[in-house]
Amino acid sequence: MEKEHDACGIFASVEKTGVPSHKPLVMGLEALHALKHRAGYVAGEGDGCGLLLDIPRRLWQNELSAAKHDPEWAGNPRFFVGHFLWPGGEKEGKLDRVLAVLLEQGCDILRVRQNEVEKDALGPSASREAPEFLQVAGLTPDAGESALYHAASALERQHGVHVMSLSHTTVVYKLVGDGHTLRGYYNDLRDSNFATTFSLAHTRYSTNTSTTFSRVQPFSALGHNGEINTITRFLAEAGMIGANIDPAFSDSQMVNEMVEFLVAEWQWSLFETAELLFPPIIHEIKHMPTDLADMYMFFRALWGPFAQGPAAVMMRAGDEAVFSVDALGLRPLWMLETRDAYCFSSEQGIVPATQWIAEPKPLAPGEKVGVKLCAPQARVYFYPELQQEVLQRASGRYPFRGEGRTIHFAGPYQIGDVRHPYRDNKSALVRAAAFGWRDDDLRLLDHELQTGMEPIRSLGYDGPIAALDPGLRLVSDFLQETVAVVTNPAIDREREIEHFSTRVLLGKRPSFSGSYHDAARIEVQAPLLLEQLPERLGIETEEVQALAHRHGTLCYED
Repeated sequence: MEKEHDACGIFASVEKTGVPSHKPLVMGLEALHALKHRAGYVAGEGDGCGLLLDIPRRLWQNELSAAKHDPEWAGNPRFFVGHFLWPGGEKEGKLDRVLAVLLEQGCDILRVRQNEVEKDALGPSASREAPEFLQVAGLTPDAGESALYHAASALERQHGVHVMSLSHTTVVYKLVGDGHTLRGYYNDLRDSNFATTFSLAHTRYSTNTSTTFSRVQPFSALGHNGEINTITRFLAEAGMIGANIDPAFSDSQMVNEMVEFLVAEWQWSLFETAELLFPPIIHEIKHMPTDLADMYMFFRALWGPFAQGPAAVMMRAGDEAVFSVDALGLRPLWMLETRDAYCFSSEQGIVPATQWIAEPKPLAPGEKVGVKLCAPQARVYFYPELQQEVLQRASGRYPFRGEGRTIHFAGPYQIGDVRHPYRDNKSALVRAAAFGWRDDDLRLLDHELQTGMEPIRSLGYDGPIAALDPGLRLVSDFLQETVAVVTNPAIDREREIEHFSTRVLLGKRPSFSGSYHDAARIEVQAPLLLEQLPERLGIETEEVQALAHRHGTLCYED
């Protein structure tokens, strides 16, 4: 009987002492081998796997010495390492472009390594792509991540270079294949000088993206098991706050890019970033202490729950790591502890039971565990501690007292003597544009008016929408929803409400930069605002207002 493949596999190991050693690398490679049953295989070749590790300082000390540089630069806070890939048939000018972009950001280049790999280790599919592998080490103008973030963005979007990692702290090695192929391909992973305090291993079973080196996880800041099903809204909201995310990215690449953006551009810590991108559900926030409720409702005004899974997520930035199950809680993640390491895995059996010193802990829906990688002892933040740490950090940035009031509908309001403005002679297209409607939207609406059906349909009933069908329909036919997670129902009523909520926040978005200006914000239960009707219809304003308030929304005049 063939083995059943149901999802990707993820694993992470954190050295308790905070002292780099070869053991976390070995544990990462062994985990990839143990997770083979969760990987996708085509013609015997793995769908892809990778490792996210600390920069191997000892290895780079040797490389700097070989280049006649001071090897101590490898321990400098401004020292960075970049790993880059591009298709093997596109050699012309790529190396020069990478170096030029880094120099434009004020970086000093100390060492360049090309194709430190064994290409014969690749399987047939990976060999057809056969990318060029480039490693660049150098010094940034300061210890911040902004220069590296801008360089990575320019290379990905303008020059067709896949940035596996570009960081002061971490490196990524990945390929199309399995763990055995990974170790055989990258020379660094067979070097006994490779020492790290952290390893994140990911083996891929893709259901919605093509098998290429650039789609393999982990990405530069995260790896996950599952999918992000709200990615269209995620992309739109990211653009509104200045995050230039490539729409061609996969769902997990977009979330990874947002993590990098918040850490590099807004100098948020990873703990804060994780709470912003994967917030608790409203039902839980209602039962929190006032200060925490204020913080989370302020976070939702800043951003919102736009990274809905189901997904189990592992993130790393700087000296912090976060391990989380999203609010739906439909992807498993276990915390395990051995004598020497804290481990996190999609399966508890990846670490042999003989090595456990405590019972494995399953993370609950929405729960996070943070780890600060430091010597002489890595510090673990269980979720209540992590929340208090985030509260302390966020309180220093934003005065968010009173934000918890937006949990409840704020109406009713008293409508004053507000009249409709006289209409001008602008065209319908101009009027539509003022409300965010494009020509494509109008054509789609026209199609629905003419046929009663959406122009693009799949998965289920393809007849007219109930509200536009001239025939008789059942009441239940009017209660439809369009959702990507057709096989992933929520695990309880509260998460069902959150995942399909029509809740809308009206008002000015707070400033990410910290130059916060208080502004009124109102939360309504539906994105529909009624408005005062012409007097000739004989319907009183108070009746319209009462109808709106009864359904948890407002009148336009409110």
